[in-house]
Amino acid sequence: MPEAQSDFIFSAYSEEVGMIGNLFLISLYFYLAYYFLSRLQYIRNEYNKII
Repeated sequence: MPEAQSDFIFSAYSEEVGMIGNLFLISLYFYLAYYFLSRLQYIRNEYNKII
């Protein structure tokens, strides 16, 4: 990439950190999605589950 000021943040990030950094970032996204989806089962109110 010729310049880091583009619309593609992930490609600028991956140029800087490499494959290990990309795997870390993707696994962080999956972990956060799993965490928030697993917390939904403890919410009793159906309206709050939607939010």
